[in-house]
Amino acid sequence: MDGKKWKLLMYKATFVRTSIFVTFFFFLFMFVSCSKEESNNTFLINIKPQKIESNIHTQSFSNDKILKYPGKNFQSIYTGGTIVVVCGFGYNDADTKNNIVQVLQSTFGLTTKDKSLLLLTYPFDFMRGDSARISLLVDKIEGVDVASLILLGSPTNTHKVLAYLQDNNYTYPVFSLFSQDDILGTEAGSTVVIDVPCANDNMLNEEQIGVFKGNVTDVIKPLVAGVLQGWKSFDNKKYLLYVSDEILTHTGYRLREYIDPETDIKSDNHYVLVG
Repeated sequence: MDGKKWKLLMYKATFVRTSIFVTFFFFLFMFVSCSKEESNNTFLINIKPQKIESNIHTQSFSNDKILKYPGKNFQSIYTGGTIVVVCGFGYNDADTKNNIVQVLQSTFGLTTKDKSLLLLTYPFDFMRGDSARISLLVDKIEGVDVASLILLGSPTNTHKVLAYLQDNNYTYPVFSLFSQDDILGTEAGSTVVIDVPCANDNMLNEEQIGVFKGNVTDVIKPLVAGVLQGWKSFDNKKYLLYVSDEILTHTGYRLREYIDPETDIKSDNHYVLVG
């Protein structure tokens, strides 16, 4: 074989090897890119109320588990847990409680049967002798894997219970809706506080708490949706915008930051619904 044919043969061999090398890395790059995109999409939050049918992270399905999807600011992927709802003054009638149970079951698949939902009624579930004591809430949720605590129409001294839970390092979000308790204490013990002022502005005090005329489940649903998605607080603006938009769409109320009437300072976690 002369020199020219040898060089030509070597050139072809080099070209083939180079082509294989380039093709290999091209497909490798595409695979990594797709995998990365798929991985990123897992953490792109899409907050919409949805019924939880199964746990996509496991092959087996367990009825006593709720899938909590991870969000961008989620601290850890968490499955299981119980949404605890305490129905206090103004929300402890049978119709309201039945409505809450039905809506949470039809929307998210939460039920009292599989312990994914725990519904408590004040004062009826908090009686000690002839007196109702909200402090019994600590005993009621002891041993419960709480995913979130939702308080409706909280009575006086509820903030003391929340302070006790804080001292014991609870990690779940607490939503206080239309509380009848001390405002500053409620703010200190809650992740989010939502009220309705009597006047058409975003200021209120203990004597000016109005009545929410809409369906309370329209306020609860976006909060629960966020919990199931893995959002821990309103620190993430997308969660706040989602909750605000959902409430406005279904109730006509706008979610605004609470302003202290004495100091004119906006609260970090207190909001009012303005109609």
